[in-house]
Amino acid sequence: MAGNREVSLLAKVDTGALSCIFQREHAEALELDVESGEPQRFVTATGAFATYGHTVRLSSCDFDLDSMVYFAR
Repeated sequence: MAGNREVSLLAKVDTGALSCIFQREHAEALELDVESGEPQRFVTATGAFATYGHTVRLSSCDFDLDSMVYFAR
């Protein structure tokens, strides 16, 4: 899991989604080495893109969840 860095941001929550994908800038704000994460390619209706997964703690409304999230390459 990431160190003790904390970043506040607005995000849309899709309770049916299988994965969380964030912009690379958020990983950099957490001082994560993006490319050291688990590589994962996502395919959408408009194309494909590469990401790297890292375990981070997501917090919202007094709820904390350690989760694998993906940051765009």
